[in-house]
Amino acid sequence: MKIEIKLFASLKKLLPPQADGSTATLEVEDGLTVAGLLGQVQVPKELAQLVLVNGVNIEGEYSRTLGEGDTVSVFPPVAGGIAYPHFPDLDNAPEKEVAPGIKLRAAWGDKIMLCRVILEPGSQVPMHSHPHEQAGLVLEGEFDFTIGSDTRRVKAGDVYFIPGGVIHGCLACAGRAVVLDIFHPPREEYTVSDDFQLSTLAPTKS
Repeated sequence: MKIEIKLFASLKKLLPPQADGSTATLEVEDGLTVAGLLGQVQVPKELAQLVLVNGVNIEGEYSRTLGEGDTVSVFPPVAGGIAYPHFPDLDNAPEKEVAPGIKLRAAWGDKIMLCRVILEPGSQVPMHSHPHEQAGLVLEGEFDFTIGSDTRRVKAGDVYFIPGGVIHGCLACAGRAVVLDIFHPPREEYTVSDDFQLSTLAPTKS
């Protein structure tokens, strides 16, 4: 069967030569477990700080059996950006522009990620979805936000919740807006990739 494995930061060097960036597609035997896969690519368990299968944290369940088409993402104890300090300084975290006029800085732990997102006037977050559960708080400004089939004008002080897999996006209104986004589990593409764009996440039905 075929599975996709993604190794990040210092673990990337363990990927096979045919890997595309952080990702490789492997032909493996049926019934392979997460532990078996880590052994196959020579990733020591102590260096696999966070392991996601199809975007969900396995929480130490290394005996989990993998299936055809599964995607396994593996992160070392610190995978760039700001991870684990008790009082992270977001002002000094790397800034990522995930869409034109949309910039964020992130901090994360094992199971949760915080992102401070700045939306410049007129910028758009394209409709997209991801398996991660998301919640947020509008800190400044206001904008039109669509979650599934529901569109509302949100403003400073408003909160929102987005279940995993639900399509969503927004249009920034007059003036600048700032939000605090929370993800479970952490968005792996935000921790590592410098050139990630939200437009790469194809919309799916809610």
